[in-house]
Amino acid sequence: MTDENLAGVDFQLKNKHVKHICDILHMAQSTYIKQFVVLLEEIKECMKEAKSNIEFLQILNEPCAELETVNDPSEIHKYIPKILHLFRVIWLHSPYYNSRERLSDLCRAFSNQIILQCRQSVDLPFIFKGNSQVGIKILKDCIECCVMYKLLYEKISEAHKENGDKVWVLDEASIFNHVDSFCQRCRDLIEVCDAMIIFGRMDETQNIAMPSFGGTRGEEFEKVCENIEKNFNTYLQAIKDSQDTILDVQVPTWYDDILRFRSHTKELEVVIENLMDSVFEIVQHAEEGLHALQAFYHYSKRSAVRKMFDKKTVYVYKLFEDDLQATKKELVDEKEQYPASLPYYAGRALMARLKKRRLERLMKMLDDAEWLPYCGVGEEVRTQYNKLVKTIDDTVMNIYHKWIDSLDENMAARLNRPLLCRSLVHQGLLESNFDRKLLIVCRESKFWDMMSFDIPNNVQQVYYKWENIKYVYESVLQVVRDYNNIIASCGLVALRVSHSTLMSSDRMKPRSVDWVVTINFLYQATITSLSKGSNEKTPDRDLNPNLPITGVPVQNESDTLYHVTTNLQVFVDDFKNSNLEVVRICEKICDTPLIEIHHGVVYKLKDLDRLMAKHR
Repeated sequence: MTDENLAGVDFQLKNKHVKHICDILHMAQSTYIKQFVVLLEEIKECMKEAKSNIEFLQILNEPCAELETVNDPSEIHKYIPKILHLFRVIWLHSPYYNSRERLSDLCRAFSNQIILQCRQSVDLPFIFKGNSQVGIKILKDCIECCVMYKLLYEKISEAHKENGDKVWVLDEASIFNHVDSFCQRCRDLIEVCDAMIIFGRMDETQNIAMPSFGGTRGEEFEKVCENIEKNFNTYLQAIKDSQDTILDVQVPTWYDDILRFRSHTKELEVVIENLMDSVFEIVQHAEEGLHALQAFYHYSKRSAVRKMFDKKTVYVYKLFEDDLQATKKELVDEKEQYPASLPYYAGRALMARLKKRRLERLMKMLDDAEWLPYCGVGEEVRTQYNKLVKTIDDTVMNIYHKWIDSLDENMAARLNRPLLCRSLVHQGLLESNFDRKLLIVCRESKFWDMMSFDIPNNVQQVYYKWENIKYVYESVLQVVRDYNNIIASCGLVALRVSHSTLMSSDRMKPRSVDWVVTINFLYQATITSLSKGSNEKTPDRDLNPNLPITGVPVQNESDTLYHVTTNLQVFVDDFKNSNLEVVRICEKICDTPLIEIHHGVVYKLKDLDRLMAKHR
């Protein structure tokens, strides 16, 4: 533009009319002509300088045009060295553009061009719609571009200082002043984008869930998180309103905007810290604390909240350490305790195993929480945990060996005994004669096998028949219950008294004689059935002394006994119901009137006959 202006002036000065006027002024020795001539010489010199500058600056047209086509800030640095070297060429060879001030101006213009290229790549409306990760990447690329620009400038300037005769000394402060300001604004925007992710859950790469809390106050805590997000959106709107001037380094109002935004986010951080204290006031064990930390993990990316998060992490490990100490105490205090539904040895081992499994689950939760920050307390707790787990394993193994030592060498011999016997306490009733030790050993073996321990050989031959033994045992118990219920339902405690004794009893009513005879007969038949297979008669206490527990034969025999008692129960029930029906009919007969005679009425024989016939 300067060259065109000077060319226009030169064209006017070469006009013949202007030249004619100048000649007249020379002839008239005008005082103005001298000044005009000086000015004319200056114009000619400036025109010469402009032509020289244009000649040298034209070498920048092509690389600068290529730079303008770049849309990705990460690609800009590839064009910087060539342009800086051309600056050096101009500085060394241009007769007019070789001053420090002019080269500094040229570098400042280049800095502004780089800033402009970076600004064009940042789409703030798109970022503020929730695309925070994209914004962070672009802004980091812009910062990296500016940093590379400064590094390349320093590298090239140092190279020219070492190899050139003319020292490269320019006003770097003025050259990079706007570049540094632009980088700082990019960092400010990255801070805003991070806040959008943390406080506003605006992340296009993942769906960030609202923090959730359990317990009776969970809804209250979640409401606080909702208010935090709502307030942040209000603060973010103020930033959106000033987005046109954010990256304009010439406008200073951004500094006030970002300071207000930071002040508001600090207030939100204080709210989060107070919320964290309130949540952990009701945390009672490590699992609850871990869930609470998981809810606050998203907020912990803020440096101020991170300190509180680290503190609560140590607290959770302390809770787990307290749990380890409590488990140690339980192992000592409850070493002889076990659930009533479990056997003595396996029950204690199983309870110890359950304690270990609970600790393993908690430890696994802590190990799987890779997002937890490192803390020295965690390593100490892991060491205590490993020692306690080994102690529990040793305790279980010790209990197992004690159980092995308590076993008989020949457990199968306990199978050779009668299934039934008469009760010595309740005369006339039956009892199961199963070996209780055998049942206990089988139940112990079942739980030890479930815990993957080896079953001794002397127990295996019995344990592998456990299903058959259990079936026979339950069947015998059913037979005993049915038989004893039958006897109890008859109202006779001792049925071994003789028939004549029952018949001669003064307390025996005439109507119960047939009842006693019938029940006595059925009793003898049942005893005979239960004693089937025995070489001896029923006076012995034991019934079926030669019945081995070997499987199907015993099952068939127990099924037979069950059917016998069942049939007898059905008969007794029918007999009792029939007897009650007979009693009811007899009572009805007794209550039926033969004749109805009114008091104070004298009947003739004929009337009396007619009245009696009426009631027949």
